[in-house]
Amino acid sequence: MKLAYFAGPGDVVGTYRHWREGREDPRVPVRTYSGMFYDLATELDAQALVLHTHEGVEDLSDGRFAFQRVPTRPAEGALAYWREQLRFGRDVARRIDAFGADAAILSSMGPMVSARLIGRRTRIVASLHNTFWPMGRPPQGAAARLKRAILAWTLGPAEGAVCTSVECARQFHALRGAGVPAPVERPVLNRPLRLRAAPERAARFLFVGRVTETKGVFALLEAFAPVAARHPEATLTYVGDGDALEPLAARAAAHPAAERIHVRGRLPAEGVLETMADSDVLVCPTLSGFNEGLALVCIEAAACGVPSIASTVVPARETLGAACRVHEADSTPALAAAMAELADDPVAYRRLAEAARALGPVFRDPSESWAAQVKRLLVPRRDAGRGAPG
Repeated sequence: MKLAYFAGPGDVVGTYRHWREGREDPRVPVRTYSGMFYDLATELDAQALVLHTHEGVEDLSDGRFAFQRVPTRPAEGALAYWREQLRFGRDVARRIDAFGADAAILSSMGPMVSARLIGRRTRIVASLHNTFWPMGRPPQGAAARLKRAILAWTLGPAEGAVCTSVECARQFHALRGAGVPAPVERPVLNRPLRLRAAPERAARFLFVGRVTETKGVFALLEAFAPVAARHPEATLTYVGDGDALEPLAARAAAHPAAERIHVRGRLPAEGVLETMADSDVLVCPTLSGFNEGLALVCIEAAACGVPSIASTVVPARETLGAACRVHEADSTPALAAAMAELADDPVAYRRLAEAARALGPVFRDPSESWAAQVKRLLVPRRDAGRGAPG
């Protein structure tokens, strides 16, 4: 079997070098998609082509695995963007065809138009890491209908999709129809995480992620003001990098509770996890202008026993259940009310924290992992179709 995987921008070769030495990638606390792919290709006795866009990595061939970087080009303006997507998609398809792939797993981190350009002998499985529109807010109007039609067309060759969240699967079915398989994968921890000692009340609020306006970082700063005024022990910490980091730091310095707001920037993986385990609540206040696929930081926090506050466009709440308090996206007063409720009510907070602590074993179970779901889509036809392509 020849199996191709378009993995997107991550450092798949770095993960491979860890995998080859028999260890998990230490840079993240969950099993990486590429690491699981290496296990799957070995289990299926497949020759594997891994395509990626990570800069600074030369092409590599090592046993059953071949790695190729697909270069990208900058594009300014809508027309240039779509031309680049088409060019890039053709490049991905050409490499997969040259490899002679029986099956290809295409990450939504790349151009899904590749699925339409790959030869018909290759079975296509989509790996969806993003939603196509904000959760609960399908696009409206003529332009939106055209965009949905294009999305449905690009996804047409996929015989199934492994989805990062229930919402991703819901949107895939809206585009392709309910009869096409769209199993939801569940993140799997790659090592034990330090479990937060059960606190009495919510006082230490934490943001982890890309520091951009659409992630709600400024709304969170504003929402913290009334909480800080009522609770002198309350703190707010930001971890992450992005184009809003400097403006955020400047606004935080001018905040009424400036001495209790910490903008720490990017931290190494272990530093992020230590900060999580020393916090009371993770806040994920994403605005409706950003398409969240899952918000993995909410899962990582739950694995540390830390519950979340998330906006209504964050699909992680469907995975976390009672370990997540939800507020209306784009509403700073609603976010402030959610934070105040947990700071004011120790009983409500402990209930949320206990639900988070109970989720630990769920994220150690590999039975619904990305690799398990990909295998379920690939293997039945592979076993049934000996002699046929794939």
